[in-house]
Amino acid sequence: TTTSSTSTTSTTSTSTTTTSSTTSTTTTNTSTTTTSSTSTSTTTSTTTSTTTTTSSTSTVTSTTTSTFTTTTFTITTTTTTTSTITTSTTSSITTTTSTTTTSTTTTTTVTTTTVTTTSQTITSTSVTATTSTATSSTTSTSTATSTTSTATTVTTTSTTTPEPGSCLPPVLGSEADVSDCYNKFPPGASCTVTCRWMYAGTPSTYTCDSELEGYKGEGPSCTSTTTITTTTTPTLCVDGFPTGLGVDSGDCLDKYNGDSCVAVCVGAYEGSNRTYYCNAGMLEPQRRPVVCRKKKCRKGLPEGPYDVSQCKGKEVGQSCVVSCQKGYMEAKELFLCQEDGFFHGEIEECEPVPCLGEGKPTGIGVNNTDCDGKVARETCTAACAVGYEGTSKKVVCGIDGVLTGMAPTCTIKRCDIPDDLNNDSVVHTCLLDDGDAVAYGQGCSACCALGYTGDLEDLVCEAPMLLGNAPACIANKCTRNFPMGYGLDSADCLGRRTGEDCFLSCQRGFEPTLPGAALVSSTCQTDGSFSMHGLSCAPKACSNLATIGDFQSPSIDASMCNGLVFRQSCSVMCAIG
Repeated sequence: TTTSSTSTTSTTSTSTTTTSSTTSTTTTNTSTTTTSSTSTSTTTSTTTSTTTTTSSTSTVTSTTTSTFTTTTFTITTTTTTTSTITTSTTSSITTTTSTTTTSTTTTTTVTTTTVTTTSQTITSTSVTATTSTATSSTTSTSTATSTTSTATTVTTTSTTTPEPGSCLPPVLGSEADVSDCYNKFPPGASCTVTCRWMYAGTPSTYTCDSELEGYKGEGPSCTSTTTITTTTTPTLCVDGFPTGLGVDSGDCLDKYNGDSCVAVCVGAYEGSNRTYYCNAGMLEPQRRPVVCRKKKCRKGLPEGPYDVSQCKGKEVGQSCVVSCQKGYMEAKELFLCQEDGFFHGEIEECEPVPCLGEGKPTGIGVNNTDCDGKVARETCTAACAVGYEGTSKKVVCGIDGVLTGMAPTCTIKRCDIPDDLNNDSVVHTCLLDDGDAVAYGQGCSACCALGYTGDLEDLVCEAPMLLGNAPACIANKCTRNFPMGYGLDSADCLGRRTGEDCFLSCQRGFEPTLPGAALVSSTCQTDGSFSMHGLSCAPKACSNLATIGDFQSPSIDASMCNGLVFRQSCSVMCAIG
């Protein structure tokens, strides 16, 4: 048995990148596949010869032209497996087998062009021509032993561009088929991962709830179903190096198929670290490519009453002006955003603008001293001064240093007249002609009224109190016009003083000359005399003696005792005989 196998693969790739700005949106889907297959089979048999010759020629030509303008994520997986299976069979039958294999490679490219103002548009044109020629010639001679050798080469190339916003498929081994996981959108997306041809295992379900986190799941565990002898030649990754401003891809040098590396942002740039995998000579990001942006400073600015609005969004190397806010004395300094992400600079402490008196509320009885020394944004109270009353008003010190607010309406307070001045023994000047009492700060005097003796006292109104002492007034004794008369009892009027009353009555044995005037009063007046009373008394009449007891005897002559009055006397004698 003679077996020969020849495989030739030629790949040509041309890439052109142009950066421009445009204001149009173009979407182009182009897929071109050309397949040419030629199969020629020739069989020659001779009865005198047990030789069979089989010739098979297969030519496949595939040309794909793709033009796209986008920034996309492309995942390309290339797996090359060479397996040799040898079978020996003892048979008396001569078998000739002719096999023609046609390989067809189809490449589908979805082209999307999106242009946005101030963004970069990358135009890439790729032309790929792949020609595969496989020639196999087998000659078998009929003998007792037949040997068949088959050389199989399987090459799989898959190029997929996920749609924007869809979940990126999980990165698993070459034995896993993740084609069901493309172009599904979160949340709630799910797909089934199965084992590829020549592998066996239980399918696994993956779920995706976030484009950023991607699919989550485990498995499947795939095992080979054939005996395969695999020869792997390490391929050095020479394309797909992470590049860009601030990108450090030093970890990705000298990486071979299956190796991974991490691209980071350094210096004045920041961004998430991204893992890349070496696959078929190309470095590919695990999820998204590394993107570094200029660091923005967010710390280092002074806290307090500073205006830092100009520093918002500043990047490393840029500067801004920090100043004091309105209501504070003018001050401003330059701050620089540096690589440590902090603003660097110094500015003096902001001093609030003082209110020096402009706009201070004034008026009769207004006390505005609480507003002294106030600074911008502080408040104070304009109240009524001591001795005045009214509702206080709020006053604000403005950022321009001017006090703003209304003055209260203040009314002067008046004093209450104490009880010790409101009696007949004292006269004072603490009541004005209009009937109002003296007001705060005013003075008055008090002295003893007529009929009383005491010192003059001065008083001052400290509203509502009248400060000072009432005079100690002593009533004078009445010494004039003392009540006197025949049969009049005026003993109660002895020692009476101004304002006091005394009671007058008739002495024993006397009676008022006027009916019903048994008891009258007289007052000690302020001039020291008693008031007129009008009571007069006369002696009471005595009953006839002859009507009393033993004087009723006929032997007694009491005739001289008839018609007598109190204090008169008479003689009683024996009757004649």
